[in-house]
Amino acid sequence: MPWITRAGWLFWVLLALGCEARVPEGRFACDTAEDCPSTWYCRDDNLCYSTPTAVCQPTSCDVLGYECGVHPDGCAGKTESCGSCSVTTPFCVDGICGTNTCQAMITCPANRCGFISDGCGGVIDCRMCAEPRECGAGGAAPTYCGCPPDASEPNNTIYNPEDLEFSEQGEVSFNDYSLNRSDDRDWFKIKVGAEGNNGKQKFSAWLDGIPDGNAYQLALGIRCEGEDSNGDCAIKSGATELPGGSCTQTYTSEGEKSDAPQATIACSGDATVYLLVNVAQWEESCQPYELTLKRE
Repeated sequence: MPWITRAGWLFWVLLALGCEARVPEGRFACDTAEDCPSTWYCRDDNLCYSTPTAVCQPTSCDVLGYECGVHPDGCAGKTESCGSCSVTTPFCVDGICGTNTCQAMITCPANRCGFISDGCGGVIDCRMCAEPRECGAGGAAPTYCGCPPDASEPNNTIYNPEDLEFSEQGEVSFNDYSLNRSDDRDWFKIKVGAEGNNGKQKFSAWLDGIPDGNAYQLALGIRCEGEDSNGDCAIKSGATELPGGSCTQTYTSEGEKSDAPQATIACSGDATVYLLVNVAQWEESCQPYELTLKRE
């Protein structure tokens, strides 16, 4: 673990002794929430925070340097009135009083939400996004509509994958997952017991339901527990990415099952199968994809 996480144990000791110790936000490194204080979260930047996502801090007239009008506060809300203009400079343009008239915007642009500036010292209420989009979701700015994350998030690294239950031979499909932005990555893992390994079990996986205009990449890798990983799609010791080549396939809305990456488990003991779904070509869509696994 990084040194800053080990340093964080000082806080836990102080708390155990009944001392008042305030754990600073975003100062201690983590791989999973277990590395953070109880009820805290390990965010995508691998640091500990008391909330799962950053809390937006509204701005003010003083911070903006505005002297008139009402303006967006940067968090899909609006400021209090920044003041009124005088008779000699009667027009409020972008928060500053002047003598030039201003043509205010009256229609909300596409994909906007909350309160946005009308360009003349006022605001337009663009209200909420059309479902399933949400205001500020999916890495979008606070007044832009984006796709909300699925229930498995955060599962963006090999350190915090979603556990998939798949203990029997056969096929199983999962359709509760989606990629909600261009840099989203969905990691999954399946634990496989020692019985039936060492070349006797084969895993394959494929994607269906890719949104039109998109292409998603699926990668498969196998890590042997307590021994060096060998064989098809083996994840080498210390690696945080999956092997490429035949262990990776790109899917579009026309993806075929025959293209599925597959690997035979070559471990003498327990094994972990890892899967990674990420974006190869992006056109925003909140549509979930279907992940199918086959074990034989």
